Amino acid sequence: MIPHLVNCGFHYHHALSDTAVLLKWLPSEEECPIPPFCHTMIGVGGIVVDEEDNILTVQEKFQQKKYWKLPGGYVEPGEDLGDAAIREVFEETGIKTEFRSVLGMRHVHGFNFDSSDMYFIVQLAPLNKETVRCEKEILDVKWMPIAEYMEHPQVHALNRSVAAKYLECKEKGVFFGCTERLNPINFKKNLLYFIEFEESMNSSKSSQVENGNESVK
Repeated sequence: MIPHLVNCGFHYHHALSDTAVLLKWLPSEEECPIPPFCHTMIGVGGIVVDEEDNILTVQEKFQQKKYWKLPGGYVEPGEDLGDAAIREVFEETGIKTEFRSVLGMRHVHGFNFDSSDMYFIVQLAPLNKETVRCEKEILDVKWMPIAEYMEHPQVHALNRSVAAKYLECKEKGVFFGCTERLNPINFKKNLLYFIEFEESMNSSKSSQVENGNESVK
């Protein structure tokens, strides 16, 4: 069937585990308006810093060079960014965390499978301190003073800049918060990420408390 379709001018649009979709746009005088299939992979790295400014770091087993890096991995289908970071951090280090904010994002093209790649750095707060290494993927897990991490020869430039940006945002009270909204058209959950400021958040909460709103957390 597929060779016959290809001979008739169809081409592969995408393939899943049990499906292959071929496409041919019939009006030859028009450009095909059907967009290409998904072409970007989404990953997360968790920046987990405790109250003493120690950052959670890992060394992967299969790296060519043994860098200290942020725990993380790819987002699963249907998974939110924060949930993905929480899951990956726990799987690799045994540290339970809760979402705080999105710190930043890296965007690169021609990555795995020749896809584009978006890597989100998610700030998480630790809920425990004792690490449990994932023996399959992780060589070592370590809490490291963030000042040492930023100068460590086995931390590459990207992660050094991430740590520096974390400290800058912490000092200035700036973060990329997440708000859940319901889409009024399809009634699906939307997660909206906006730049927010600690001062405005605190003043907003104070105002709500003064007005008798006891639901403020």
